[in-house]
Amino acid sequence: LTAIRSHKSQTTQLEHYLPSIWQKFLRICNLNWDNICESNDQWNTKSDQRNAINIDR
Repeated sequence: LTAIRSHKSQTTQLEHYLPSIWQKFLRICNLNWDNICESNDQWNTKSDQRNAINIDR
C-alpha cells in the first residue's frame, strides 16, 4: 500500500509538466486507483487460497 501512496504523489508531481488532456486522464486514474487496488487485493486473496488448496493435495 505504501507503494501505491508514493505512486499517487508522483503522479500529482507529474501533472505540472503534462498537458491538460493527460492531467484529466491522470485524475480519473487516481480516482479509480483505490477501487482497482481493492479488487486486486480480493483477487489476490482468492488466488492465494487456490494455491494453498493445490499445495494441500
